Amino acid sequence: MPGVPVRPALLALLTTALLLTSTLASCARERRAPVTRWAWERPEDLRALDGDVAFLAATVRVRAGAADAAGPPVRVLVLPRQQPLQVAPGARLTAVVRIEVAPGLAANLDAAVRARIVAVARRALAVRPADAPVVPALQLDYDARVSERPFYRALLTDLHAALPATRLSITALASWCLRDRWFDDLDMIDEAVPMVFDLGPDRARVRSALLAGADFGSPRCQRSLGVALDEPLPAHVLPGRRRWLWSRRPWGETQ
Repeated sequence: MPGVPVRPALLALLTTALLLTSTLASCARERRAPVTRWAWERPEDLRALDGDVAFLAATVRVRAGAADAAGPPVRVLVLPRQQPLQVAPGARLTAVVRIEVAPGLAANLDAAVRARIVAVARRALAVRPADAPVVPALQLDYDARVSERPFYRALLTDLHAALPATRLSITALASWCLRDRWFDDLDMIDEAVPMVFDLGPDRARVRSALLAGADFGSPRCQRSLGVALDEPLPAHVLPGRRRWLWSRRPWGETQ
């Protein structure tokens, strides 16, 4: 009440309580890691779900070209998104371009192929649900073989030069974040999302290390986690990092 003096001991107690409340609130916010859901090539309705959305905007398939010397050595096939997508108002969007390269074509991945993918990425950023804002972010999903890494590095450099204002991320195999770390020096990447599902032979080792408190060695992989709903990780594993969530079923069926 106005005019009533507060004793020093009581003031100290109130101050301590306020600090504790602030600390607990901060910890709670830390536990509630931000979420992005991947929406793949199928009808998706995410209007009832909080969080951001990374949607497959296009798939690029690089295949062998003509058998004779007259034709190009590779063919670049572009499959734009065909399925409808609905998102909640205010959801931030990331356009995903999936790249699939047939084995044995690394030597033929040249500047012309890179230019074609850059053009696909430009168009992908224009793909968005009705009434959604402009897409501010791009993600490449490319499980590049060791022989294809020089091409991937050059492609990321080209994309950054062509789209300097666009946030650029990539999906990353767990081995890239733990052992290979071949992209550590690529400053144009804003984020590499370590995929901790469908790990194959590495599954038990990677998950055991994460559950024991280990972290990924690559600093590019220390901002987020890619997790499947049917292969969950406890909230205490690398808390506070953005969770990129994958569902094998349409998101409307997971509610």
